[in-house]
Amino acid sequence: MSSSSSEPGGSGRLYVGSTQASTPRFRFTETELIAETSAGFDQLYARGEEHADFFDREIAPLPPPVALL
Repeated sequence: MSSSSSEPGGSGRLYVGSTQASTPRFRFTETELIAETSAGFDQLYARGEEHADFFDREIAPLPPPVALL
């Protein structure tokens, strides 16, 4: 069940409910926070590397996963 309500104190977060009682979910609504976070992701993306290079370096050398039955 999901519900929406503003968080007390005007923190810039909107409570949007939870799929589990112990895991609340929030939607951030403060425009300055959203802009700052988006800019940070843009910077990380610009510094990023090609997927194939990352995969070859970090994933390919790993052993195969073990199936748990």
